[in-house]
Amino acid sequence: MIINLLWKIFWIPYLLYICLVIKSCCFVSRLSVGRAKRWEFGYAYKIQTKVIVFLLKEVFDMEGIRFDEIHDYVCKCDRAVPEAEKAIFRVRFLTALEQAQLRDEMYSVSGIGEGRSEKFLTGTSALKALKIGLKGWANFNYKDKSPIEYNEANISAIPPAERDEIANYIRGTEEGF
Repeated sequence: MIINLLWKIFWIPYLLYICLVIKSCCFVSRLSVGRAKRWEFGYAYKIQTKVIVFLLKEVFDMEGIRFDEIHDYVCKCDRAVPEAEKAIFRVRFLTALEQAQLRDEMYSVSGIGEGRSEKFLTGTSALKALKIGLKGWANFNYKDKSPIEYNEANISAIPPAERDEIANYIRGTEEGF
């Protein structure tokens, strides 16, 4: 992780420098020759593109996730709170099949002609995602500090904004679909 961070710190400014040098070389050659040949600029931009692609592959390498692994999630509103007071939600990501099924169930059409009705069921999708992906919680209390027992009925005790945030995290999205 530290090596990857150092890689990013070193190569991103270097990448920007290379782009600047190649573009300035093209500009200078355009001024000095008066009219540079089109193929000269093409080669310069091809080199620039190859350098960018090479460096970005090294900097931003994708890693797989373990969808069956249960892990802790702390809502954004609790991240600045001391460790002892943070509500910790035990979650897992959805599988590709679960994600596809949720997306298929989001849009509903009924009737034809003037009686046609279309519905976008985002709330139902979020609730189903929570039921599938939320596996428990710790240190989740009411205002009077009494603990909230984990069960499906108590999902409603999670404030709406945080419920959406957790559902989006379980689905692997930032905000909605």
